[in-house]
Amino acid sequence: MKMRSAGACLAVAAALLVGCGNSSSTSATPAVLINGNYEGVVADSLDGEGILILTISQNGSTISGNYLATYAGGTVGGSISGSVDNATTMSATLTPSEAGVCVLSLTGTISSGGSPISGTYAAVNCSGNETGVFKVNR
Repeated sequence: MKMRSAGACLAVAAALLVGCGNSSSTSATPAVLINGNYEGVVADSLDGEGILILTISQNGSTISGNYLATYAGGTVGGSISGSVDNATTMSATLTPSEAGVCVLSLTGTISSGGSPISGTYAAVNCSGNETGVFKVNR
């Protein structure tokens, strides 16, 4: 049987004690903050190319805000709710203010520093098969 050094035993004991702390389930703030106003381009399968404006507020990993998309045929806007899953990904639901417009599920890749954000979206529980891509800058 080999003898272990006191230093190794202390290191293991310290590591075990650190693991015994309070295990509250609070969500940590993601490494990137995306608060602010974003503007850029959107290409929609039904409405064509347009301008997308996002206003995002972030509290921990939760995001909320508003969006406005302007196309040649008109404008649609509404609210944003979702989360920043890690330092590079956001997931959100875009809920339009006016009835009859599809709710969109959006996934975006966040660049270092929080801008640009680019990604894809698709309609949720909607009769139209709407999809699109976007890229916005702060």
